[in-house]
Amino acid sequence: MFFKYIVRYTYAIPTGRRSLDFSALGCSFSPVRGRRLLPWVLLACLLALPACSDRGLLPAPTLEPLEVRVEGRWLRDRRGRVVLLRGATYTASETGVDFGGFDGPGEETLAGLEHLGLNLVRLPIAWSMVEPAPDQRTTHELHLDVDPIVRLAAAHGMGVVLTMRHSPRGGCDEHDPAIPRWVCASVGAETDPSCAFWTGLGPSGVPLRTHFARTWAAIADHYRQDARIVGLDLLDEPAAGACFDGTPFEHEHVRPYVAQLVELVRQANAEQAIVYEPAVGSTESPGANPLGRTPLYSPHVWSQRRGPPADTGTEPLASVYDGAMRAAAEWDAPLLVGFGADLPKRPGRAIRGTSAAFARRSLHELDRHLASGFYDALRPTDPTSPGVDLEPVARVLARPYARRVAGVPTAMTFDVDSGTFDFRFDDDPATRPPDPTEIFLPDEPYGDDFVVELRPSGRWTFDAHTRRLLVYRGPGSSHHLRVRPAGG
Repeated sequence: MFFKYIVRYTYAIPTGRRSLDFSALGCSFSPVRGRRLLPWVLLACLLALPACSDRGLLPAPTLEPLEVRVEGRWLRDRRGRVVLLRGATYTASETGVDFGGFDGPGEETLAGLEHLGLNLVRLPIAWSMVEPAPDQRTTHELHLDVDPIVRLAAAHGMGVVLTMRHSPRGGCDEHDPAIPRWVCASVGAETDPSCAFWTGLGPSGVPLRTHFARTWAAIADHYRQDARIVGLDLLDEPAAGACFDGTPFEHEHVRPYVAQLVELVRQANAEQAIVYEPAVGSTESPGANPLGRTPLYSPHVWSQRRGPPADTGTEPLASVYDGAMRAAAEWDAPLLVGFGADLPKRPGRAIRGTSAAFARRSLHELDRHLASGFYDALRPTDPTSPGVDLEPVARVLARPYARRVAGVPTAMTFDVDSGTFDFRFDDDPATRPPDPTEIFLPDEPYGDDFVVELRPSGRWTFDAHTRRLLVYRGPGSSHHLRVRPAGG
């Protein structure tokens, strides 16, 4: 069928009512009256024919705004194209700094992320901003501090994953902007913060984990209709601390609690994907899916942080990603990997900074598994400004990849030495997503002069401002794209 829309034309003339009704516009219609309209109908049919093909013979030069949903092991946009996400954690809201307005350093950071080709911002929200006092929840700070970042991210072509930290980094510090002061006051400065979250009580005797869950329900209600929010990462880096020695923390504590969080979020009618982080350092099989529909499996691969300086950490990085992919497959879920930590190392911290080699190797593994992922993390350069110094990571993160695919991706590789990018995908007869396929090409090594090969055939356009290569398929069901620098 050539057309996807129902077109009805009805008009009246003084001598009586005449009408043409042709549904689904398969260019098969039987006008009973009004033969004078037939030439115009045929002309409209011929003009609409190319645009209605899923091959997009006369496609629009740009794609619709990015909206993402989970469908089996793939993320898809609203037209059914497979979406691969590459992003970064941006901690401006969590650290309590002013975003700086729409012309400030915060917007400059998001524009910089867009220039690197990223289409995802993982955005931590401070628990203290939503529940500043026990059981006194407000979304006022979300309006002031988080919504502007969501708007700017969307304006720069990026979706958002929201997350929230449940315990402090290190000791319980009443000055930590992310954790409510009353939480630290309740558990005491010397208490293991990770353990305190799982076993501690608030001032009124309500478990801290219950306070946290109800706060997530308020956040979910605030963003329940917001298609710019890709997913909700409900439990950021779950860790047991000194609790639960000898018990399977992942299966007996993390998964049941996340299931409770999911129930509250769904009761608030939030339909975004649920991002599941296994326990820190966990290599266990995830077992039964506690998230219900639309899960995103999101382990954090930080094997370089305290291990040897080699870029593979304590075990070959490839095997870590193979295991993560197997775990995601158990849930028939997309894989969204967090990789790296601080690049370069942050002063005063024992954790080793991520090397460029480790980050590059991580991106290679994302390509190999056709998975989504994000660099963790980009922090404001000082306590008063949301600006981020992208220079240390720019050359690593700016990497070619397929962002939206009019079919099912089957292979993606990038050779750093030669600058050759190879991508293969097959048509998807079940979903039939329309052209174009979107490829990001960074400034280096391509510039504005590069060679594109499409097999068996096809055509392409390139926007030098957004660095987007839009590919339109030719005949055949399997497609191979190769891009290399001119003269390379």
